[in-house]
Amino acid sequence: MLGNLSVPHDLILVERAVRLLQEGGFDVAVFGGWGEELRGLRPPRSHRDVDLVVLDAALEELDEFLHQSHEIPAKRLPHKRAFRLDDVAVELSLAFRTAHGAEIRWWDDDPVELAEFAISQIHRLPVANAAALASYRRSRPLLPDGLWDHDFRPDEPDVRTFVVPPRRVLRREDSVVVTVARLGDYVLRHYAFADRWIKINVTTDLDGHPAVYGDDDFTFNCDIATPMLRRGVASMLSTSFSTC
Repeated sequence: MLGNLSVPHDLILVERAVRLLQEGGFDVAVFGGWGEELRGLRPPRSHRDVDLVVLDAALEELDEFLHQSHEIPAKRLPHKRAFRLDDVAVELSLAFRTAHGAEIRWWDDDPVELAEFAISQIHRLPVANAAALASYRRSRPLLPDGLWDHDFRPDEPDVRTFVVPPRRVLRREDSVVVTVARLGDYVLRHYAFADRWIKINVTTDLDGHPAVYGDDDFTFNCDIATPMLRRGVASMLSTSFSTC
């Protein structure tokens, strides 16, 4: 029983996810919506995923653990990992203890303080404290989102996914998205459009001069592609057909 309520079926999945990580040697607590619900900060509702926080994890060990699980590669970020359990996403926020509680290093750029972070047991589960849950909930809308660029090519079996940190997104509008990537001594700028059947890549050196890069030895590359489709602020999709 949870209070005077029967244990919902999906809470059993939360318990399984927590136990898996604990058995792997990780310090973990229920976080996000499930944490708020268990703390009584909001009424019960349906959940699409499970949010947990992992404390002071050695990333090499965590990544090895996830390699043996059903990891979600697109969620391997500086501040997060994720895996699937019974086809449900279990998202792991990476936090580190500090003198004042704990913090999540969002994209390695923005430390998000979890106020007076502590863990206590509710229904035999370790749950983050109310102050930490509330401070994260307040901070989250102010944090910059990265960009997931999904590129499907009909001659390839899988969709390519490029994860772009917020500082590498130069322009993000309904009509155009511009991103930049550092490739050693080169810089690659990528342009995608909502009303054009092309995508463009431009390679320069670190001073902004046109430069040749890659096996194809290109400076300017134009892909014939479907117009980009955007979903919210964090995801876009296009289909590339050929190179011109």
